[in-house]
Amino acid sequence: MKKSLYIFILASLVLASCSKDDAPAPTPNRPANFSEITVADNFRWETGQTVTVRVKGNPTLGTVVNTLSLMNQDGQVFTSRLHNMNANAELVVEVPANVTKIKMKFGEIVKEATVSSVVNFDFLPAITNED
Repeated sequence: MKKSLYIFILASLVLASCSKDDAPAPTPNRPANFSEITVADNFRWETGQTVTVRVKGNPTLGTVVNTLSLMNQDGQVFTSRLHNMNANAELVVEVPANVTKIKMKFGEIVKEATVSSVVNFDFLPAITNED
């Protein structure tokens, strides 16, 4: 008796959980040919943007060479190269169009700037009131 009661309850739950969608999913209007496709005027077709990064060297007593990396906010590296801290550098990189900030890392120095056609960095530490 108990076994048939459990089977009845299980069957009721299975049947009650299945339901048909009342509203059908709308189908998009597909253009018949390519000339019928319209795009908003503010739509940007580019998937990337070219950024010129200028790094101002910092005179040091000795030679300080380390890896200079340019990356997005999440740490994805666009380019890396060995760089002498004494020298100025100009790097042209292609970054994805959705990137709004770019980071420069040189050893322990990490700086961030807003993406524009030209981004400037230096090696000078940021000075705060606590210093």
